Amino acid sequence: MSRFALYRRMATVLMMAARISLELLWLTRQQDRLSPAEYAARQQALFLRQAVRLRQTAVRLGGLLIKLGQFLSTRVDVLPEVYTHELSKLQDMVPPVSPADVREVVQAELGQAPEQVFLDWEEQPVASASFGQVHRARLADGRLVAVKVQRPHLDAIVRADLAAVSIALAFADRWTRWGERVDLDAIFNELKTITLQELDYLQEAEHGARFAANFASDPMVHAPAVYPELTRRRVLVMQYLDGIRIGDRDAIVRSGVDPKAVSRLLVQSYLRQVLRDGFFHADPHPGNIFVEADGSLVFVDFGMMGQIAPGDRLVFGRLVSTVITHDLDGLIDAIRVLGFLRAHANTSTMKKALGMALDRLSGVPISAPSSHEFQIFLDEMRDFIYSEPFQLPVQYAFLGRAVGILLGLATGLDPDVDFVGLLRESALPYLGLNASGTTAGAGDAAGATGATGAEGGQPARAGAGVTWDVIVREVREMALLLYRLPRRVERIAERIEAGDLRVQVDTVPIQRRLDEAAAGSRQMARGILAASAVIAAAVLTAGRQTADAHWAWAAAAALTLWAYWPRRARRRRGP
Repeated sequence: MSRFALYRRMATVLMMAARISLELLWLTRQQDRLSPAEYAARQQALFLRQAVRLRQTAVRLGGLLIKLGQFLSTRVDVLPEVYTHELSKLQDMVPPVSPADVREVVQAELGQAPEQVFLDWEEQPVASASFGQVHRARLADGRLVAVKVQRPHLDAIVRADLAAVSIALAFADRWTRWGERVDLDAIFNELKTITLQELDYLQEAEHGARFAANFASDPMVHAPAVYPELTRRRVLVMQYLDGIRIGDRDAIVRSGVDPKAVSRLLVQSYLRQVLRDGFFHADPHPGNIFVEADGSLVFVDFGMMGQIAPGDRLVFGRLVSTVITHDLDGLIDAIRVLGFLRAHANTSTMKKALGMALDRLSGVPISAPSSHEFQIFLDEMRDFIYSEPFQLPVQYAFLGRAVGILLGLATGLDPDVDFVGLLRESALPYLGLNASGTTAGAGDAAGATGATGAEGGQPARAGAGVTWDVIVREVREMALLLYRLPRRVERIAERIEAGDLRVQVDTVPIQRRLDEAAAGSRQMARGILAASAVIAAAVLTAGRQTADAHWAWAAAAALTLWAYWPRRARRRRGP
């Protein structure tokens, strides 16, 4: 792919972001002369047009943009519901590349054409996604294999997309409410890390081998074996395992497999991945999980995997116990400790939503979901998540996406699945808790270990002696101190806000310096943005993208005026 084509691609992404920003700015300027109802209607209509345009652009360009759109579709804490609903229609299925392009990649990686390496090479792929496509073939010894071939020039395309998205998010972080709501820089770095890993099929082969080793003792969960002698950075050769897509419930029923058992097995497998292994499949969409004739599960595509540190896994213990005991106050405290709620969030609506969610997770049907009251509640909940300081920490972003997809798959297979019951039965042994959700004693822990055996249950503590008890008591006291510390700090902050505590600091000289630095930074950012718009407009014009070029030059003119229009200096009064 030529450098000009990459620049044109970046320009398309940047101009799409600039167009969205200008449309939102124009709508905001009209807010004063519109009634609240008119403004809300225009805002929703604009959101819908923008979301459709964003989805269509992602489908047309492919590459990273499809995965970014899929990721954003789960971020109800960042985007309006209209956006997330439209982006949820994105599927990682794109037209396959030509046989000649596939042959070129295989030749470059393996040193021979596909027909020379494999028998019965099928040019028509069995699956095609934004990063690669899978072909069926046979080895010389007769073994059936799946050959995953990366799309040509993908590395350059993804890096260009990352550069464009980085610029757009930097602008959003500086000039929009997004920067106040979430850590966009941390999310981008996480997205970049996982995406670049996904480009390396050698890394994916290692992930698949690790996943298979974790489930080696479980006959109901499989992963295809990898053939390392034929695997390269852009070509991955693995065992071909066939089955029914897990999202096709009718086909599963026709095969004689109980979909409720499949739903149960799916949830149990993820509890094990998250709570025991700390290594989970981060992209469990229906095309990556198959059901075999005996009801077992086959996981494929290990390019996007998530990891949870051992210490972080322990934090989920209290969260699980509050879910099991239906302790709403404890649950809110737990998600606050995990970083999902900021200190000043109003939790009254959240508590109501969590109560309903726990009822649903326990298998209790929600009465009259189409009723007016229920719709009002849903609207309140969406407004709460979008407007309140509710955040998804970056270390849990991809876990949250995976869990969201998992819940949809599980309920699609079994609408009455009892998630809380599965937590009580399957999660507690990994967490060292008993059936009531409290810490297991020596007997309980030994029983849990005996039940799980090699599956990785908690080791029994019997016979550890007094020294172990002393260590446990000291650790608990320290943990309680650390847990209570944020609350004490919050109380001090509340007293300061109420006027009970006063702190007087002469901040005028400091503030003056900060204002000068901020003004210089803003001027530099405006100049860079205007220059970027001019470059993008020139690239689009040279590429004969007439419609986009008109928008580009208009945006460039507006941004240039905005950047260099004389501004009256604002004077800050002293105390």
